[in-house]
Amino acid sequence: MPFGEMAMGTADVAKGLPVGVLFKSWGRTITEGDFTTLSSLTWIMGRLHTNKEFMAKSQFGDRILAGGIVLALLGGLGDSIGLYDVIIMDRCGVDLVALLGYEEVSFHSPVLPGDTLYGTFEITEARATSKPERGILKVKGVATKQE
Repeated sequence: MPFGEMAMGTADVAKGLPVGVLFKSWGRTITEGDFTTLSSLTWIMGRLHTNKEFMAKSQFGDRILAGGIVLALLGGLGDSIGLYDVIIMDRCGVDLVALLGYEEVSFHSPVLPGDTLYGTFEITEARATSKPERGILKVKGVATKQE
């Protein structure tokens, strides 16, 4: 459950932001091709992620997707429902400037080829900073997979 902090450019940080409202993405199945491409793009080449025969004998029964990739996919699920561009920027009139970081990240189950991921997002906080034209927006994102 990562809590992402984003810098935003606006004098009125509460500007209609739907704090406390949950936004849910549709599912995205991680295909064999996705799995291979994502592992190759990130240079995550350890046998936990790339050696099907080795992992067949493991507790997971197949390769597992690296946590950093799962985190990136969660961001993509948020983008796929318009969380950043449509909901935050267009509807609320807030200009996002940068991702500042993550406060908490934990992984509770492996993501395997063929799993379907879902994202749930909540704007948990919008606050002013010492710069009047800037604020901090906190978004909680949770990735889940099929039952």
